[in-house]
Amino acid sequence: KRKRIAHACEACRQRKSRCDGSRPTCDLCEELGTPCYYREGAKSSTVAPDRQSFNRLENRLADIEALLQA
Repeated sequence: KRKRIAHACEACRQRKSRCDGSRPTCDLCEELGTPCYYREGAKSSTVAPDRQSFNRLENRLADIEALLQA
């Protein structure tokens, strides 16, 4: 199996090429003589649930637990 890398360099992303992820320059960029740079890690896009959603899930869990006890 191929080894998966965490992030491809921007040049490989634009070319839609397989990036080996080596730093500071990936092998493909080095071979092609193109500038190789990596985007800074993106912030997590997960959002904490709001209070209403949390309460709804909590109530649902309580209902399921009650059914299991019966």
